[in-house]
Amino acid sequence: MKKIWLVLLAVAVLGGAGFGLWQLYQRNNSVTVVFADAGGITPGTGVWMAGIKVGRVLGLQVAGDGVEIRLFLGKEVRQQLTETALFVIDPGPAQGGRPVLRVKAGAGGTPPLAANSRLRGVNSFALWQLDDYSQKVLEFMNEPQLQEGIKRLEQFGNELRK
Repeated sequence: MKKIWLVLLAVAVLGGAGFGLWQLYQRNNSVTVVFADAGGITPGTGVWMAGIKVGRVLGLQVAGDGVEIRLFLGKEVRQQLTETALFVIDPGPAQGGRPVLRVKAGAGGTPPLAANSRLRGVNSFALWQLDDYSQKVLEFMNEPQLQEGIKRLEQFGNELRK
């Protein structure tokens, strides 16, 4: 009977130590994003990037400048994000009506997102989509074929003016 208690005590100690280490790992790999309001986000809500779940919400609290949402993002994910990463609350029609958080990497050439960073989020999913469209327009404007076509039109216009 004494051996059973020793085994149970050892399991409890190891379990407690493992849980403590897991909590420390999550705390050291979290970032805080501030939104105007929580928009239905709750602890456990997923964080998505390019259609892949890359993290989850650890907790929320009211702050002077909005609602702070603490997210767990592993080191590998944070290294793909920058300090200009864009976080948005997606109201969630594609996920059955439940809101989710979405993130875009941010501008290249800026430092990677550090653990325990504090960033501003965007509550407007329409603004998020507008950012997508503006990126596509910029990519289109820089297409070599389009640039060549513009040059030809300019040359044609110059010839007509002569």
